Amino acid sequence: MIDERLAVYLDVMKDASAHAMAFVEGLSKDEFLRDEKTKAAVAMCFIRIGEGTARIEQRLPDFIAGHPDWPWNEIRAMRNRSAHDYEQLNFDTIWVTLHTSVPRLYALIDALGPLDPRDHSGS
Repeated sequence: MIDERLAVYLDVMKDASAHAMAFVEGLSKDEFLRDEKTKAAVAMCFIRIGEGTARIEQRLPDFIAGHPDWPWNEIRAMRNRSAHDYEQLNFDTIWVTLHTSVPRLYALIDALGPLDPRDHSGS
């Protein structure tokens, strides 16, 4: 059974990943680059993913150590740029990240199985 705190943090990360991917679904790169609302929403998702990672690092560092293949450094860097240097974000890079690293992160979390230790009913 997964630690309840870890389940919460991973669930936030998975949810934010799903939202980020959904926000750009059906958009071309050019449409994304012109859509300020979607770019801001995706940046907020990156912040949420990064905050989940920071909490895991602070409170459950053994999980980080036990999953060295996860993109922890990339998550941290994208969160920091989104939160502290928004005006300098490279949305071309974010577009690539949305189609490579974000789906990979979602799949890694999803592969852990049910995250809520209190709900294995699927409801």
